[in-house]
Parts: sequence; structure tokens; C-alpha cells
Amino acid sequence: AALGTLLLFDPTDERGAVGELPLHQQGSFALLQVGGGTLERVPTAPPATSAMDRTVSTWLEPSGAMKATVVERSTGRAAAEARTRAALMNAADLRRYLEQRVATLAPGASLVRYEPVDDVPGSRFTLRLEATSSRYGQVMQGHLMIVRPPASVGLDAPALAKGTRKNAVELETSFSTETLTITLPHGFAVDELPPPNTTEGAYGRFVMSMERGAAGEVISRREFELRRALVPPSEYEALRTFLDQVRSAATAPVVLVKR
Repeated sequence: AALGTLLLFDPTDERGAVGELPLHQQGSFALLQVGGGTLERVPTAPPATSAMDRTVSTWLEPSGAMKATVVERSTGRAAAEARTRAALMNAADLRRYLEQRVATLAPGASLVRYEPVDDVPGSRFTLRLEATSSRYGQVMQGHLMIVRPPASVGLDAPALAKGTRKNAVELETSFSTETLTITLPHGFAVDELPPPNTTEGAYGRFVMSMERGAAGEVISRREFELRRALVPPSEYEALRTFLDQVRSAATAPVVLVKR
């Protein structure tokens, strides 16, 4: 209190905003070199200050083929990490990385084009992706189509292997919101939607809702928060189960019927 307001920053952090500490430094101890020197706890920023907002728009064909546009708007440390990744990769490596990401979104998905937009003064980074898949919707019995929402939340919820651990798992804070719109193929209507879902554990929270839009489209809203923690081996199975439940709920199928 005697020193007034302090501005904490990492002078080696080349791509983050001043006063915006890397996630792994938040909550740690810093040596305040005043007088004899004291160890002080570094503040931890709220999850929403380092967040990603994702918009996924998909258009379906009667054959089950799909084209999609994904727009990811990152802020704070999430923007700094995306900026760093883009800066450290050449064009070929960045495209390869994005192709691998797109391939996890839906069966047979492939990257068409991408466009990164960096706003350093505003501490924002936007990435726009366009993708296609020839077998996104699974046609059954000639009149039903099973559609699983793109597994984009799976990008935020890491998959953990079964088994026991000897060492703790370190989680970094992440917070993502997502709006997904599925435009139905001509001649199809919604037959069944997944129910609303709230999954909460000691280390995070997932909320999802899904509804029919005014034009017959399917609109899903999802929110996922992972809290920073050092998870002991004794809690590993609980963490793994929580993340598995999140991915399962996020990809619960939508059933369409041919009219």
C-alpha cells in the first residue's frame, strides 16, 4: 500500500500487452526489491480477460456435405498466444497446423482458406477459417440425417489418456464462448435436438443450449471455462472424466428428418 499502484509486466514477453502477464506467471510469487525485499503474490486475471469467442456457421447439403466458416476472436493472453503461434510459424507450417485443427472439427473436413487479423494495440487476434466436408451429415434409411456439431470445444478441452499418474497435471486458465449455426439442407427439418447441458467440476464448467431459429436453422450456444490448477495424481481420473463429459455433451447429435 505504501508504494501505491504497481504495474507488473514481463519485459521478455514480446507479443503481449504491457500489464498483461503470461498465464504461467499469474498467481506465482515475485520478488519486490524494496528495502530488504519481499515475496508478493502476483495477481491472477479473471478468465474472461483472456478469452476466445468463436462463431461457427455451417451449411448442409441433402447429401450430407457441408461448408463452414469459423471465426475466432481472441483477447488478452489468448490473443498473445495466437499471435505468437502465427509469428513463429512460416506460412507452410501455419497452414499445416490449421489443417490439422480443421480435420478434428468434423469427419472429412478440409481447410479451404484462412485469414489472420492482428490488432496488437487492442490486444485482439482474429482468425477466420473456411472449410468443407463431403460427409459431415450421415444419411440413414433415406430420410434421416445425423449431424454432430463440430468438435470445436474439443480444441479447448484437452483429451487425457486413461491410467494412473505419478505427477500432477498443470492446467492453465482458458475461457471460450461459441455460437454455432447449422443451416439445414433443403427438404429437411429438425427431428431431435440434444437437451440443454451444464457440466461442472472442480476444475471447470461447461454450459450448452440448442434451439431452432426463426428460419428453421439450429442455433447452439456453448461456454467452456477451465480453471488454473495443479491437479494431484489422486484427482486425475476426476479431471479426465470431466473433460470427457464436456466433449461428449458438445458433440451430441442433431437428428434431421426429410419432409
